[in-house]
Amino acid sequence: MHSYCATSLSSADYSRLQVLMGSLIGSRSPLATLVRRKLGTAVIIRPSEDAGEAVASGQRVRFKFANGRSDDRTLVWNLHERTPSPAISLLRPSGLALLGLRVGQWIRFRNSDRRTQEVMVEHIYPHEQTRLDGREWLMAMEPLPFERPLQLRKAAPAERHHEVH
Repeated sequence: MHSYCATSLSSADYSRLQVLMGSLIGSRSPLATLVRRKLGTAVIIRPSEDAGEAVASGQRVRFKFANGRSDDRTLVWNLHERTPSPAISLLRPSGLALLGLRVGQWIRFRNSDRRTQEVMVEHIYPHEQTRLDGREWLMAMEPLPFERPLQLRKAAPAERHHEVH
């Protein structure tokens, strides 16, 4: 069994993860594994608390990989043509891994091609320094796209057995 650091999430990000998990039930993909892990270690941040201490959707963050390479990205749920560059989708393991971490925390996870990566949060930019505003913020918060829509199938009619007399 693994022990993981707490994931500090806003109630909005927690709700989005729950919806996402509902679409991934039974999946063993790296994304599904990471969603389960985030939900299992979640600590909900109240709006009155300082949410700027943990990475949240819509925020820009600087992070560092185990190989020493650093990068700055804005975390968004959906990537659009108008999404500020550079951005990273929270629907990819590499984006979701950062969600809820605090400066100095690191996480080990499997990326989309199932290779293990380690990443550490170096800096969380205050919301006023994040490149999302107005319409761009609303676009980043649009409903999650699901790979396959839920399909309900009609139940097959019950077979009738006729008795032979």
